[in-house]
This record gives sequence, structure tokens and C-alpha cells, in this order.
Amino acid sequence: MTWTRRGLLKGVGAVAAAGLIARTRAVADPTRALDPIELNCATYKILEIYLSGGLSHRETMWVEQPDASPVWRNMAYITPSRWNTDVSSTTTLPSAGWTFPVTGNVHLGPCALPMNGHALGNQVRVVATHHPLFPHEGGGALALTGLTPGRTRGAGLGTVIQRRWGSASNPVSFTIVRESFYGGLMSEVGVHSSAHAPIVLRMPNDLVSLLTRPGITASDLAALNTGLQYYEDRYKGRLDYPGAGPARSIGHDAYATSLRRLIDSPTLQARLAAGPSMGWFPENHLTGQTFGRRSIEMAAYLLNTGARYVGVIDHGLVYGFDTHFYPTAPSTDEHVLNANRGLFHLLHELREQVDAGTLNLSNTLIVIHSEFGRTRDDPANATGTNHWPLGYASLLIGGPLVGKTQTGSLDFTPMAGNHGGIAAGGPSGDGFTPTDVRAGLLYAAGIDPFDPDCLLVDETSMNTTSESVARQRIKQDLLGITTSVACPTLPDPSASVVL
Repeated sequence: MTWTRRGLLKGVGAVAAAGLIARTRAVADPTRALDPIELNCATYKILEIYLSGGLSHRETMWVEQPDASPVWRNMAYITPSRWNTDVSSTTTLPSAGWTFPVTGNVHLGPCALPMNGHALGNQVRVVATHHPLFPHEGGGALALTGLTPGRTRGAGLGTVIQRRWGSASNPVSFTIVRESFYGGLMSEVGVHSSAHAPIVLRMPNDLVSLLTRPGITASDLAALNTGLQYYEDRYKGRLDYPGAGPARSIGHDAYATSLRRLIDSPTLQARLAAGPSMGWFPENHLTGQTFGRRSIEMAAYLLNTGARYVGVIDHGLVYGFDTHFYPTAPSTDEHVLNANRGLFHLLHELREQVDAGTLNLSNTLIVIHSEFGRTRDDPANATGTNHWPLGYASLLIGGPLVGKTQTGSLDFTPMAGNHGGIAAGGPSGDGFTPTDVRAGLLYAAGIDPFDPDCLLVDETSMNTTSESVARQRIKQDLLGITTSVACPTLPDPSASVVL
């Protein structure tokens, strides 16, 4: 056969198109099992704590010498006794330094006092993070889905974990939120089925009472369930192609899953009712009564009773994490105290749950992150701070981590319009992206981050086209896991990938 140039190009194009179609089919079929993976022969539960609004990382997640001097922003005034009087009168903590040293010049700020002398402080990794998106919407989508807005594969971590480890009758993913924007991103389904979306608990929460289906008597409940199931079966039957089996319907998948969970709701209702109360109460940071702490309490309970993922969204206290405006300049100890209150309470509640045995750090990886950091001062308003995604920190605790470590670096050199950039002040320096962090969490959760429904290698900053090399870099460089273990084949119908 003689190939003309046009014929050759058409042949190459057909092959490329066939490959694209095959990949599209793989991506578009959430009924298949996700590609599994194991991190040194183990998988971990994930507790994701998202601090919405942008964390003031210079006082909290990454404090670096010489800025770590106690005179900087009057940090020396933020002492254990100050926490007891100004933050939580019920807190009993050891008298320790005003920062928590991680390694070298890198410290966590005054918020980390609950970690001092505690198991929480023994498995810590601070990850220098960066990306180019300044708006909340862009940074939030990237942080919570691993991909920028508009990418169809962008999905919440709980959705992927529910698909990997759960079923319609076995919900293993939950989110605890107070509003819809970030909560919607955390529950995004991407190309996964909407049947895989996590169960959403809102604070204050009324799901337990809704599950009782008020107005329906016990004698009518069984008949109602039978009727609902009948009509769902009839609709499902109409989706069958004669002689070809059922067609997929995302809407039907979501409805069928919701119906199954509703019919099985007595089990879920009893499980939630046995946990901590999530009803309304007046927040009071002086007594430690906050929605954030109550959310962590419920998250620990769920993880201890079968959940594999819980996502919590917290907004901070007093002025919140989104600190454009303060009554005094951000160089004062008042700013430091307010910026630290919310994270302090979350860490303190984590401490209490670990001490109570409800939260197990040996099988749970905790990630605390935000959509970006903040500047030293807001150029438009000297009494506040502005968005800064070019250099901030994400915090990992527990799970597979070993010791107190940090990876990447932040540059706090005061430069016009640049406060806290990566390396030389830009996103091309020494650090990781939210996509990298998401890949590491997927890996730890037992899911190959490069499953075609999740991430692509070139969407990370691993600087390679090889998936195996990228996995190894995620493992070693991002998570700091340097040991190599030969894992047995995973009991999963999909081909397993192990390192």
C-alpha cells in the first residue's frame, strides 16, 4: 500500500482521535474502579481542614527568622496566659515558647501552642505552596479541587474517596460547612458521578431532624419507601436500550443514591444522633465554644465510626481569616491574636480528640490549608492585609509523616507589592502547588493521583512526563517519605500501582 502525505496525516489523525476517544471513555465512566495505590503498604483516612478567606501565614503557618524575633509584630505578648484570658478560659496548656519550631528557621506561630509537647507536634510537615490566582474564587477552586476553574476533572477530595472506598449504602465521605460557596467546591463531583458526592452537614445542622421525615407516620413509612423505590425502578427501566443494557444517566445516579440513603436513613440518623450536637449555639471564643471546634469534634467522631474522609470549612473568629481591615494596623499584637484565634481553637480541638482516642494520628492524615496567604499590609489600606497566593504554607499532620519537617521555602524579603513570595518572589521558585498537595492526599488515601479521572502529570509541578517518577517525587519530596517497601498486590479489580 502506498501512503500519500494526506493519507498518512489522516491515518495519524485517526489513531490520535481513537486514543482521545478511548481516554474520554475512561474519564467519562465513573462506574469503573479507580486505579488504587498504596503508600508503603498503607492507606490513610483524610481530615481536610480548609481555612476560607486566606490565612495570614506570617503569624500562623510559617514564621521564619529573622522575622521570628518576638519583637516582630509584638509576638512576645502572645503568651500562654494571654491565650487563657483572651481566647479560651478553659484551656490548660504548658508554658512554652511563643512559636513552635519545625526545623531550622521555620516555626509555626502562636496558634501552634496546643502542639507543643503533644503528639500533634511529632508528625508535622510544613509545605511551601504557591499559585498565580489572586481571586478567592480561583484560589478556592484550585485548593479544594486541585484544578483551576473550568477543568472538568476538578473534584472535591471527598467525592474521589467516596468513589474509591464507599457505596450508595455505605457513605464514607462527609463535609461540614457553614455556607455554600466553599462547601460547594469541597463537594464538587467533576467527572465522577454525582452519586459519589459526600454527605453535607451544615453548621448549625438539622440533617438529623430532616432524616426523620416529619409529618410521615411510622405506619406509612414502609409504604412510602416501597412507592418511591417502585417509581425509581420504573424510571431506571426506561433508560435501558433494548438488548443493549442500561444507559448512564448522571441525574438518575444522583437520585438513586439519594433515595437509597433516604431509605437507609435510620442507620445514618442513629449514627449522627450518637455523635456530638451540631445545632445552633452562640459562639464565644473566650470559652472555646466555636463552630470550628464543634465541626472538628464531629469530624473526629465520623472518622472513628467508619468515615474515610471528612472535610471541614472554618472562617476564623473575630475578624476572620479574610483580614482586609483591622481597627489597628497589622503590626500589632492585636492583629496577631485575632489572626491566630481560629486556628488555635482548631488545633486545640484536634489535641483534645487525640487525647480522647477519637482521632488516631497513626491512620489519619490531617491537612490544614487555605486558598492563599496574605500580604504584610494591604496597599490600599494600611490597617489590613491583601491576598497573596505567590507564597504561603500548607500544614500536614499525622498519617505517614515522620518527625518535624518542612519542604520548600518562602521569601519574606520586603519588596514593593510582594510580601511572602516563593524563593525569589515568584511562583517559579522552590515550592509546591495546590495540585501537588492534592496529588499527595490522593496518594495517601489509596488512590493513584494519575488515574485519568483525577490528575495529569503535567498538571503538577513534578517536572517530568513519567507518572512513576512523578509518584516517587510526590512521595519523597512532598510527603517526605523516603523508605521503600515492596507492597503486595491490592485486592482491587483494577490494576494496582505500588511504590
